[in-house]
Amino acid sequence: MDKDKLQLVETYAQVVKNIVRFNSGLPASEEMQKRLPAFIEWYYSPEVNALAPARFIAYQDMDSGLYLAMKDSGKDSREAVKWLSHWFKPVEELELDILKKHLIIMTANFDKKPHKIVRIHEPINSIRLTKEPVFLH
Repeated sequence: MDKDKLQLVETYAQVVKNIVRFNSGLPASEEMQKRLPAFIEWYYSPEVNALAPARFIAYQDMDSGLYLAMKDSGKDSREAVKWLSHWFKPVEELELDILKKHLIIMTANFDKKPHKIVRIHEPINSIRLTKEPVFLH
């Protein structure tokens, strides 16, 4: 897909698919691993127990190569965060600490740390966590 023709996701299912794609592609992409500390807006999917950054999951059929090509596209995370608010809300305090710890563990797997300012979002109709997230890598 041409980076100039990026289209926002239309369904929550597309978002979840991108979350899976981000996590499964991360081990093979050193360039994406290098960007882990730069991501501020993270989105959690209880269906797959995983987190991924806003700008990666907000566009249809995203993959690491396309994401890296977006650098000069004029697309930034503000558009993504606004669009993703159709399905997501900020995580409540009860789960925030749990998800932040798991984000720290996930990024540590690649010798990285999350950005010092991290905002995590969950689905609007999310059921409280019953088990800890598992990251797909």
